[in-house]
Amino acid sequence: MEVEKSIKDIAIADKPIEKGEAIPSHMSAPIYERQSLERELAELPRRIAKYQRELEDTPQENRVRRERLGWQIRRDRKLRAQIKARLASGPDVMPLR
Repeated sequence: MEVEKSIKDIAIADKPIEKGEAIPSHMSAPIYERQSLERELAELPRRIAKYQRELEDTPQENRVRRERLGWQIRRDRKLRAQIKARLASGPDVMPLR
């Protein structure tokens, strides 16, 4: 059967797509690392603010939740600083994997 053969060929084809070969329509174009980092950097302040609001709304008695939220805030602030430093280091042109 032709369908079974093509599925089998796809399953065992592990070579990269060569220039000029068709790219299946369900595959999107690669996102470059710099664009991805800029997107994440734009999202982080909203995420930090959300965690901060949750922390303020969480009762003092719920120590475990407050510690987790504090950890998430610290993690995202650190990530934000790392992304800023990476973007400042120069343009990245390698696609993410």
